[in-house]
Amino acid sequence: TEPGSIFKLATLISLMEDGYVTKDTKVDCEDGERRFYGLRIRDSHKGDGILTVKEAFFKSSNVAFAKLADQYYYNAPFKFIEHLQHFRLDKMTGIDIVATAGTPTIKSPKNKSWSKPTIPFMAHGYETSVTPLHMLMLYNAVANNGKMMKPYLVSAVRDYGVDIKNIEPTVLVEKICSKETLAQVRECLDAVVDSLHGTGHKILFDSLYSITGK
Repeated sequence: TEPGSIFKLATLISLMEDGYVTKDTKVDCEDGERRFYGLRIRDSHKGDGILTVKEAFFKSSNVAFAKLADQYYYNAPFKFIEHLQHFRLDKMTGIDIVATAGTPTIKSPKNKSWSKPTIPFMAHGYETSVTPLHMLMLYNAVANNGKMMKPYLVSAVRDYGVDIKNIEPTVLVEKICSKETLAQVRECLDAVVDSLHGTGHKILFDSLYSITGK
């Protein structure tokens, strides 16, 4: 399915890794609405105006991420797509269950359906199709110091108590981004929950744990 706002993590890492933005870069969210090549993108709230990238992330501004991606990747779309491929969002997860409908779709300019608004829409989680497990793998990699692991459900196959097959943890991507990017991304993910206006702030109530996410 189209993942929506959780896909902004992929866009954020890409922009930071390419050196286009930091968490403190300012972006004008305008009045929470902007047209891109004739199509409208809007935020769930209006009137934020100029925010830092960190604020735009924890408030989940569609306009901010659409503008940033359009600004930096419109003329170099493959640069963005290569990041998404590096995150393995265009590949099957390899999970050990049959999932014939789990084939992901990450567009490129080679696709017939590619159009001018594709980049700004992809930036906030649309015009693309992945499984929830794909996104979990990416978030897990951030939690795992940048190392992306292959998901699996079964650690061993046994026949009358004897292991006939063992499945070991498998690294898919040794490092999804630099340590500098990872530190900034984690701070942005923390703010989603920790900040008063973060979209995940409500999950802190009655929680005994420190939580980060999107």
